[in-house]
Amino acid sequence: MRSGSVFRSAQLGERNDTTMAQLEELGLDAVFDLRSDHEVSLLPDFVPDGVRLQQVDVLADSDERIAAQLEDLFTDPAGAAELLRSGAVQDHYSSTYRHLVSLPSAKSSYRALFSSLAEGQSVLFHCTAGKDRTGWAAASLQLLLGVALDDVFDHYLASNSETLELFGGILRAFEDAGGDTSALEPVFMVEAMYLESAIDEMTRSFGTIGGYFSNGLGLSTLQVAALKESLTE
Repeated sequence: MRSGSVFRSAQLGERNDTTMAQLEELGLDAVFDLRSDHEVSLLPDFVPDGVRLQQVDVLADSDERIAAQLEDLFTDPAGAAELLRSGAVQDHYSSTYRHLVSLPSAKSSYRALFSSLAEGQSVLFHCTAGKDRTGWAAASLQLLLGVALDDVFDHYLASNSETLELFGGILRAFEDAGGDTSALEPVFMVEAMYLESAIDEMTRSFGTIGGYFSNGLGLSTLQVAALKESLTE
């Protein structure tokens, strides 16, 4: 893959000179925020002057309601252990990853993102933690460009260490409340089975990654060719 054209991140809400300088150095044309209106209201993005900011709510059409339960876990050590033992968290994420492929809001959001990349723009995309909505965007693009499956999974799973650092404050507060952080960590981590769920949904619905981009996302043959041309070397 060609370096310097497409970037992934967690949320961009930290306003300081160092972070702004890092963003400016990327030479971005656009930032795609994959979060919901509620998430954006809690911590709006900031981007350098001249960079187009576009919000596309990937999960707008989802009716999943486990998020409220997960928020409660941060101050409820006993509830965290019980919910995690039940497998509900893993089931939630596996279902969510299928939605990342199949929901109309997801397809329209990723279509907008990849259309901009097909135009040759330098783009950064992100969600809140930069691991799930962002993770599927990165993985699907890599698969389209011919990255080996093992390498796609390695890149996907590499976000775990960064994500745990990002949410270190929450984990410490949970520990201070008497909780075992090892019980809560899976809420913030990705597992291979989640990406496998998305790939299974993609294969079941569209046959191939090319079918997903053309029939699922609605990109034209010329746009797909442009993605491959501009992002590989």
